[in-house]
Amino acid sequence: MGGDIPKRTCNKINKIICDPSYDFNSGAEKLKIEVNKTNKILMNEQIDHFNKYQKLAKNLKKGKYYWNGTVIYQNETIQSYLKVKGRIKENYENRKSFSVKIKQGNKRFSLVPIHTKSFLKEWLINQILKLEELPYFDEKIVEVELQKNNYLAYIVPDLPQTKKVVLTNVAKFNKQQNFQLSADYGWFDSQNFNFLNLKFSKGWLGIKDKSDFEAGLKSHTLDFKIDEIAKTVAICKLFQGHMPAHGLMLHNILFYLDKKTAKVGVVCADQNFIGTTSTKGFSNLMQDNFFRNFLLDEKFCKRLIYYLEYYSNLKVIEKWEQELGGSLTEKIEWVQNQYHCYDLSFDVIKNNTEIVKDMISNKVKTLQMKNDSFMVNFGEVPQIVLVGDSSVILYPSNTINWKSSIKL
Repeated sequence: MGGDIPKRTCNKINKIICDPSYDFNSGAEKLKIEVNKTNKILMNEQIDHFNKYQKLAKNLKKGKYYWNGTVIYQNETIQSYLKVKGRIKENYENRKSFSVKIKQGNKRFSLVPIHTKSFLKEWLINQILKLEELPYFDEKIVEVELQKNNYLAYIVPDLPQTKKVVLTNVAKFNKQQNFQLSADYGWFDSQNFNFLNLKFSKGWLGIKDKSDFEAGLKSHTLDFKIDEIAKTVAICKLFQGHMPAHGLMLHNILFYLDKKTAKVGVVCADQNFIGTTSTKGFSNLMQDNFFRNFLLDEKFCKRLIYYLEYYSNLKVIEKWEQELGGSLTEKIEWVQNQYHCYDLSFDVIKNNTEIVKDMISNKVKTLQMKNDSFMVNFGEVPQIVLVGDSSVILYPSNTINWKSSIKL
């Protein structure tokens, strides 16, 4: 069994080599959406509108309105408000399978066609994060019936969870790099200082945009869950070469406040890339507006190297396969009812363990002194060395940040 057939890049999903079916019985749980004639017209008008304006659609009136429908799922029939959803064309261009946002009272979730999430890759990644007791999205795969067509889709909850507890104190950056906060009525764009005061404890007070956030990082006024963040970054390195992974980039990453510890953690969101990794990546991490601050922290570097070594052990991946293999096989069979050529396995992740081992094994090649600071040219993993009574973090080559963590 090799990797799955479709190849996804950051911006698009390439054409699938086998045509999907829209009349099948997968074995997955059924979710039926019933829409009357009037609302069906509204729904189709919205699809036309999204295809005409594409990414601008959600900012225009017609892209925002909800239409009425009935959702039948798990023996419940619930009157709901629905709308077409999506930021990229794959979410809404196909009238037979498109993304739908659903409101049922205070409950919100989305239905997203399975091919837009790289099929089973997003499910597999979230299950691995769950196994490792990290925040994840409890996404379920269902067979949707809408307009006499069937298609497989993810039920995507509005909020993540950890250890079966839904995380409610959650924030993210929007496109303008202002914080979006999660309220009962959904994500709320806010530059309102008072609103932040209501939702978060003192570590978050006054954070209105990215510059405030970075200032808090540098002054250590924000107390982060260092071990958990390092663990998440290391696991994601087994899925793709770029660091941080797609789900940890600033436009995707979620932040949450752990009230018990008063520390801030991160949630890997929209992570559905599994491909060959590389021995590179730390240069990208050094240039990332968020993570470069952690690479000045000796504890973070030590934990990151520890977790890279731990998760590059093939036995760990084999344990994941043992835990998840049966469920993965079942879901592959579901998908093959709609996309007969589809397949997926742990082989790529297993092969990536050797690449990560190679990355860790790179040693210092040259070491120079300039302006009372170390400059280095070596592999892709920070090295921590003792100079007198001080620890110094040596950074990778190919980055603008070649200085050590302290001046000598």
